[in-house]
Amino acid sequence: MINFTIKEKVKNLLEKYPHLRDSDEKLTANVWYAESQGVDDKFKFLELYSSGRLTNAESIRRCRQKIQEECEHLRGTLYCKRQLNQDKIKEQLGY
Repeated sequence: MINFTIKEKVKNLLEKYPHLRDSDEKLTANVWYAESQGVDDKFKFLELYSSGRLTNAESIRRCRQKIQEECEHLRGTLYCKRQLNQDKIKEQLGY
């Protein structure tokens, strides 16, 4: 996964592991795990993170958002639940 773009990494994980579709924290942890293969020491991991050699968590989140916008089959169950409640929330907000 090292030579893939962020978008490719995220899309591959979303396709392979559906439980990551609803959790940015789990998705980020999986991307970082793949990027830090061979690093068993937590201090070496923190060094990778602090030096910017791991993908930025916000970039992973934004990438996930864009992929799920474009690919409906990669949306999580929370997306569907939010859509079902959309009319009720709009009504409460006065729209």
